[in-house]
Amino acid sequence: MDFEPIPNLYLGASSWSTETWVGPLYPPGTSPAEFLSVYASHYKTAEIDSTYYRIPSRKLVRGWYHRTPNGFIFAAKFPADITHKKVLIDCHRETEEFLGVMELLGDKLGPLLLQLPYLNQEVMPSAEEFLARLARFLECLPKTQRYAMPSKSATESGSTSP
Repeated sequence: MDFEPIPNLYLGASSWSTETWVGPLYPPGTSPAEFLSVYASHYKTAEIDSTYYRIPSRKLVRGWYHRTPNGFIFAAKFPADITHKKVLIDCHRETEEFLGVMELLGDKLGPLLLQLPYLNQEVMPSAEEFLARLARFLECLPKTQRYAMPSKSATESGSTSP
């Protein structure tokens, strides 16, 4: 699955831990502990979908860093506790913890993904209220980091990729 690299184009998947890729991408006999290293030999970026479910340990993040080559970029999702449970309100502690752990990726840390739930009028009465809430949340984030949000159509279709 080799391709000619295109400068400034990062092509990757929303995970590297898919066991059904043994055969098509990973050589037969590849152990799950080797998936990221093998994946990173074919692609130069990956989304860390698992951060949506929980903030990873510092040890795990350091391992991701050491198992990927220089120039590899990770895009990590903000945890659901921040985006879905608290919907960007009263989540300063969780946000600080998440950002602190993700900083361990250093120069391999790409955009942090804010995937928000569908917000109907019962949850969010107006677009203006949502935009004000989002602006307050974004104002508290470090300006040195990059952030991304999936498009409306991706969110509505259930896609988990940016």
